[in-house]
Amino acid sequence: MKTFNRIAFFLIFVAAAVSCGSNNNISKTISVTDINNTDISNTNNVLIFSITTYDGVTESKPFVKSLGHSWVSLENKTGHSVFIKDYELQNNQAVAFSVWSISGHGGVYFNIEPNFIKQNGRYDGRKSLSVNIDESKLDDIQDFINNNDRWTSLKNCSYWSLTLWNKIVDEQYRLYPLPVIYTPSKIQNLMKKFDCVEVNKDFSSAGGIFHYLNNVSQEMTLCARNVK
Repeated sequence: MKTFNRIAFFLIFVAAAVSCGSNNNISKTISVTDINNTDISNTNNVLIFSITTYDGVTESKPFVKSLGHSWVSLENKTGHSVFIKDYELQNNQAVAFSVWSISGHGGVYFNIEPNFIKQNGRYDGRKSLSVNIDESKLDDIQDFINNNDRWTSLKNCSYWSLTLWNKIVDEQYRLYPLPVIYTPSKIQNLMKKFDCVEVNKDFSSAGGIFHYLNNVSQEMTLCARNVK
């Protein structure tokens, strides 16, 4: 049975454990279509896998620095439903996921980011890199989630998202060299070699927030408090 919780998210900015630099100037030098003649703009009958990173610049205030956040997402354009664990991702629907430091479950949460964007206007200026993947990769994504359902100060949201991205995508799309310290701005820097970086990617087709506890889906909602 699914349980419903309301949780306060005012402490979850610690998802990135170290301070992040800023880099809003994402250069465009190498086209993904030039790398292997694969047109990733084709969004028919595919799964679109994306990594998104936000460096915190637009949410920082004097003496209060936002550390930013990173996550990955799937958008289903296959023409039929697919599944991540027992979650049905319907056609034309997206799901976002990353690790968060939240009391009670420091680990993988789904769709926090799209709901923050929709309700609070968060992550303005976020950068995303997307590729098309085969449905066979869904098993690899699910295995990674099952085996890495935890947040730590070293294996934070940026480490988690970048590690999963590099595991799933083909070699020409991987983001290297790996940083010594994983932060959202470091991921932005790694995106510089691509000319297809998208600013403020749309996540409006994502559903509600949930996570898994003992393999049981726990549904949640954001508190009404506006945290910025």
